[in-house]
Amino acid sequence: DTYAKWYAGLNYLAASDDRSVFDLGGGIKLESPLNPYVRARYRHFLAPRPALLMTLRSTAFWENDDGFGVTLGADSDWSIDDARLLRWANTATLSQGTEGVRWRSRLSLYDALDARSAMRYQASVQGQTDGVQPDYYGLRATYRRSAWRDWFFLEFSGSLFWSDGPEPGDRCDACLGASIGFEILFGDKYD
Repeated sequence: DTYAKWYAGLNYLAASDDRSVFDLGGGIKLESPLNPYVRARYRHFLAPRPALLMTLRSTAFWENDDGFGVTLGADSDWSIDDARLLRWANTATLSQGTEGVRWRSRLSLYDALDARSAMRYQASVQGQTDGVQPDYYGLRATYRRSAWRDWFFLEFSGSLFWSDGPEPGDRCDACLGASIGFEILFGDKYD
C-alpha cells in the first residue's frame, strides 16, 4: 500500500479531555470497486517529560477489503526546539484480510521554515509477518505550505524507495516517486 489513496468520509469527535480522545468515522475509499469503511478510534496521551509526548492508539474497524480488524499504534514526539519536531510512529494491524500482522514504522523530522511553510523528512519501513521479508523501505521529503487561506495547504513530495515482494511486479530497486496534494481544514478555528 505505498501508492496514494483517496477517501471521502466524515469523522465525529465523541469524547475528549486533556489525556484522551475517542472518535468515530466512516466513509468510502475511492478505488475500484468502492471500499466503504467504519471505525472507532481511542487515543491516550502521555507526557513523561516536558519536550516529549507519547500517543497510544487503538482502532477497531470494518472495511469491505479487509473485513473486521484492529490497529494498534504508538507514537513518540520529541520537540527538539521551537522549529523542529522528531516523531517515531509505529502501527500493527490484524484483520480478516491480512495474513499475519501488517506493520509499519516511520521516523520523521518536521522543520518549520517560517509561519506558513515547513519540511518533513521521513524514513519508513513496512511489511507483513507472513514469512516474507519486509516489503517496503523508503525515504521521502515533503514541502508543505499554507496557500491563500489559513485552512488550505499544498504539499509537494519526492521519494526514493525499495520494495521486495513475492511477485516480480512487487519488486523495485531504488525507484523514484513524486506527489502533489492538498488539504482543507474545517472548523471555527480556521474560519
